[in-house]
Amino acid sequence: MVGWGKTSKNKSQLYSEIKTFGITKLRDGRLGGRNFGLLLFSSIFSSLSISMYLTVEQWYVVHELGMSQAVGWVLMATSLPRVLFMMMGGAAADRQSRTMMILLSLSGRCFVLFTMAGLLAVDQLHLVILCACAALFGISDAFFWPARDSLIPQLVNPDRLASANAMMQTSNQISTMLGPLLSAVLLSAFSYITIVLILAFMLITAGFCVYRIQDKQKRPVYTADHPGAGIFRQLQEGFRYVASSSLLRTIMGTFTVVNLFFVGPLMISIPLLANARMGGSAVSLSVMQGAFAMGSLAGAAVMGLVRLTRRGIWVTGCIALEGVLLILYSLSDRLPLSAALLALLGSCVSFINIPVISLVQESAPAHMLGRIVSLNTMVSMGLIPISYGLVSFLLTLKVGIQPMLVTGGVAVIGLAVYLAVKAGALRSI
Repeated sequence: MVGWGKTSKNKSQLYSEIKTFGITKLRDGRLGGRNFGLLLFSSIFSSLSISMYLTVEQWYVVHELGMSQAVGWVLMATSLPRVLFMMMGGAAADRQSRTMMILLSLSGRCFVLFTMAGLLAVDQLHLVILCACAALFGISDAFFWPARDSLIPQLVNPDRLASANAMMQTSNQISTMLGPLLSAVLLSAFSYITIVLILAFMLITAGFCVYRIQDKQKRPVYTADHPGAGIFRQLQEGFRYVASSSLLRTIMGTFTVVNLFFVGPLMISIPLLANARMGGSAVSLSVMQGAFAMGSLAGAAVMGLVRLTRRGIWVTGCIALEGVLLILYSLSDRLPLSAALLALLGSCVSFINIPVISLVQESAPAHMLGRIVSLNTMVSMGLIPISYGLVSFLLTLKVGIQPMLVTGGVAVIGLAVYLAVKAGALRSI
């Protein structure tokens, strides 16, 4: 539950936190000061770059190559290696300086973009080559996020970790929302070569920010019993540690159920219900998608303002609310109500994800943090395409989206009941 406090003193403290949230926190050092600010700005540029890159590569396939049917292959070439190499990136972040891993990730993506610019200059960026560049771009990006998320606890005080994660989540949401818009503006004004070079410059700027971070951990952080062990040995140790921790097992299981039964049906339902129930206009679709995105953004901002005293109970309650809202959303046939429910669902996503990320960061040993964070991210990201595939397969079997939403809502509520009754490790936090 949220620790609002019972005295006027606590209320004044909360009011003071609200006033000082954001840039002031960065300035006075309570969120890690200069180092955290540099990491935040680097993350913004990195998030913007991949969001814009995905939009640009899709438009290039459709508009320049004239191969609309190949868009899915290019997106898969970008996203699948990114997910598969995420765990490898976590192990690498545990072996080397995390700032160095971030710099290598940014440099790898810059190299890909400069290569693409050269190929565009000689008109040789064909589909196969584009897929290869997309795969390399995704692989390089996979090494950024585990290193970044495992670096945050080194830069901020433990009591500010949740606020730091909330600010990162908020910046990621804004970057994801702005990326396609900025890409559209650039595509209407510049050539593909210029746009690719602009993306490379953004990554160079991100790299400069990371280079300025005063990383206290310049040497490798891997301190297990066999420091000379290979990377696959480290991966095995990471899996074994997660299997031995009841809290981490619960967190991974929670993400598995939520991503399979909640994310896929919800995201695919938005265009389907906008077409079937809301008149089929682009305005209805944009309102529904925008409501979910703004809800996620607002939820992340709220999580940066409040302190949770019983995070396990909070997360369990939000999961139950998520299931109830999903069922109500499946029954709605009015645009304002659907938009309001989607905004609440988006807020619940942030209400759950941010405390869970903080729990993972706090519960994992420093020398395994990269691997465990990456495993958590891999479970989150890797199961979403599977969920999309399952929903698409059921739709081909003429199963309606409403029954899938109701089933997903019931499954999520069932998960919340299980966590409330059986998951003592989560309840006690």
